[in-house]
Amino acid sequence: MLLSAVAPAPASPQSVLRSTKANLARTKAAIAKRSREAAKVERQLAVMDEELEIQIEKYNGIRVRLKSTERAVAANLKRLDIAISKLNDAQDLLNDRVVNIYKHGRAGMLEVFLNTNGFDDFLTTLDLLSFIADADTDMVVRIAREKYRVQKVQEGLVVRRQKLKALRSEAEAQKERIEERIDARKKYLSKLKKDVRQLLAQKRLQQRKIAIQQRKIALAAARAAAARARARAQARSRSSSSPGRLTGGSSSGGRQDIVSIAKRYLGVPYVWGGESASGLDCSGLVTVVFRQIGIELPHHAADQWRYGRYVSRSNLAPGDLVFFSRGGAGSIYHVAIYVGGGDIIEAPYTGAHVWIKSLSAKSNYYGAKRIL
Repeated sequence: MLLSAVAPAPASPQSVLRSTKANLARTKAAIAKRSREAAKVERQLAVMDEELEIQIEKYNGIRVRLKSTERAVAANLKRLDIAISKLNDAQDLLNDRVVNIYKHGRAGMLEVFLNTNGFDDFLTTLDLLSFIADADTDMVVRIAREKYRVQKVQEGLVVRRQKLKALRSEAEAQKERIEERIDARKKYLSKLKKDVRQLLAQKRLQQRKIAIQQRKIALAAARAAAARARARAQARSRSSSSPGRLTGGSSSGGRQDIVSIAKRYLGVPYVWGGESASGLDCSGLVTVVFRQIGIELPHHAADQWRYGRYVSRSNLAPGDLVFFSRGGAGSIYHVAIYVGGGDIIEAPYTGAHVWIKSLSAKSNYYGAKRIL
């Protein structure tokens, strides 16, 4: 005779409810933990974005100085060419005179003597000829010294250019390192947010399961209560002669132009060193906007601070530039345009785009300048 396996008895709603509540508590704890970690990562990203902005502005400053040095090198090369040309001409002239004196010196002296009125006049003329020769020599010496001076300046400019190129390379490398850290943190943040979404979905399922079990328990309790009521009513009916029955119980206009132009770039991606509608960084946005109203500002936030007049935070008007720094003016790393109503328009950081944000949400406010 074969014995059939006995199926386990189904868990009671109360048992399922207790188990589900315990699971829900663990899910909530996991959500809280991952949410705290995600918030921490977002704060780290904000700091790293700021560090990247500082590095980009440092790069912009180096690039501005490198361009200036390149122009100085080119201009100095022209001066050097001119000095060399003048020196060659002067040396040729002096050489020609020396050769002529060597070839015709005696005839020249006789001619000088014959064309003078007496010996004293001859000596005076001879001194004059000597002075002219000395002047030629002095001219050559002066030009040679100028050539040497220009060469030394050129050597210094070349060294400076090499140092700036090295600084630019290091700034680019540092920027790439920061971007790699940001990318890694963003991937981790994306994973955390995915985990939170999955846990939230799990939480909702557990909450629905709890609600179902609670309804089952409540329904079972109601049925039991109804059964007990019916039993009591039937007992009363049997003991009574009559059947029982259950009862229920502005320049403002120009400044507004700045804002209008800036808003055209909303949504343009952040590109470090960018200066076009294809991509912008913070100081690049300012440069592009002001260029369209005929004002040329350098593509460097710290240099832009040197323009315009200071405006207190309480007197900000649309079109004013607002700056952010961790120290003094030399440490300015970010610039934005005030649009009014406590908001700014900015190109914030890599991976973002030009947007409008509340000024109060930004940290490290340094000051404001009014260009118009």
